[in-house]
Amino acid sequence: GTLTEESGLGSGRVLWRQIKSLMNDPFVQRGSGKRMEKLFELGIGLVASVPFSFQDGKGIVLFFSRSNANPELLRAVHNERYLIGSTDLIGANYSIRKARGHASELRKNM
Repeated sequence: GTLTEESGLGSGRVLWRQIKSLMNDPFVQRGSGKRMEKLFELGIGLVASVPFSFQDGKGIVLFFSRSNANPELLRAVHNERYLIGSTDLIGANYSIRKARGHASELRKNM
């Protein structure tokens, strides 16, 4: 999707986007759930995408923020470091699941 392409998998950077601009993007999935529209109606206005790439797993983690949050505080160095660190932990847990599954099968066959 749009956020995946723009965030550049494995770049380790935080990309901020406004939900309203994503709703106008023809590549954003809309489907019957209308998730983006519902988030916007609830007051969620910003989304940060942070990519990860570990071993066999790649992806992005999305962090949502309310529309009236202070963008300067969200983009502060310490906050973005926290988002990147959190993404690293989530990405590592996601990526290890295949190896954990294989190890589990090996133990069953012992």
